[in-house]
Amino acid sequence: MSFSSQSTQNKATTISRRMFILSAIKTVFFIGIISRLFYLQISENIKWRSLSDKNRLREWKITPQRGIIEDYFGNKIAKNTQVFQLHMIPEDVPNLEELFFKLSKIISFDEKKKRNLVKRLKKRKPWQPIIISDNLTWKEFSRLNLFLHETSGIKPVVALARQYVSDGSSTHIIGYVSDISAKDLDGNKLFREINTPGLKIGKTGLEKSLNENIIGKPGLQRFEVNAHGNRIKELKLIKGVVGKDFRTTIDQEIQKYGTDLIKDTSGSICVMDIYTGDIVSLVSTPTFDANKFVHGISSEDWNNLIKNDKKPLINKPLSGLYPPGSTIKPIVALSCLENNVTSQSY
Repeated sequence: MSFSSQSTQNKATTISRRMFILSAIKTVFFIGIISRLFYLQISENIKWRSLSDKNRLREWKITPQRGIIEDYFGNKIAKNTQVFQLHMIPEDVPNLEELFFKLSKIISFDEKKKRNLVKRLKKRKPWQPIIISDNLTWKEFSRLNLFLHETSGIKPVVALARQYVSDGSSTHIIGYVSDISAKDLDGNKLFREINTPGLKIGKTGLEKSLNENIIGKPGLQRFEVNAHGNRIKELKLIKGVVGKDFRTTIDQEIQKYGTDLIKDTSGSICVMDIYTGDIVSLVSTPTFDANKFVHGISSEDWNNLIKNDKKPLINKPLSGLYPPGSTIKPIVALSCLENNVTSQSY
């Protein structure tokens, strides 16, 4: 009996010890959970709330509207006009190949455009909109809206694009805009800050020199999205700032007249107001249509420009290099008269 009693007592002691150890482990584990919850919800509250909002909210920049360039009398020589575009959000497209096939039947979408689009898609995040076409015809735009219920992930958009005087008389002065490149982004902090899908910047002429003031500031759309990144509702819309308008001293009528006078030659005409020093006309021929650069110039048109012996891409009054010839003789004669080197009788 004594042996049985001792054995029972030892078992009770072992069980009590094990229960104590188990309770201690539970207590430590429970304290650890409480501490972790306190750390996440109290100490790191701001951090995790911010990360949660980033997953729940998405923002899209709206391309800014460029300012207008006018001649001395207020005639618009660089303005904005309505265009039809097709945008796509990659993550909303269930099957890209199927979408490409449908687009080829609705709009002008060949293999070359398809390859270019695939390359651009690899460099963008799936929720960022991308422009498939930025210059649709009205017929194509109408057909897209007609078959929109059969295609998901795309959106026809009415936007603005640059438009210049079609005769090209002011092309070398105004310049032109085109798609922003990686080189442009690397070399300019402003472009990196306002970069949006479809943003075009000035490449030459006044469009380039006035970029920072004329380009404007982008707007902002803020959306709430679900776990899959799909838009649920628009939370906020901030309109962008329109770029500053500029008026030049150029007289567009004189500019056109001068261009017509020497249109078949390689030359230039400069007209200056002798009282104010204002440039009234600055003609360079041959010229070209700057509108072709806005939506991407074709290989054929580009080759015609660079292979032209009369160098239409060079702004001859400002960039052409020529020997002075006889035009410098009056200046030399005036200098001689002013310095008494010679007289009017000679």
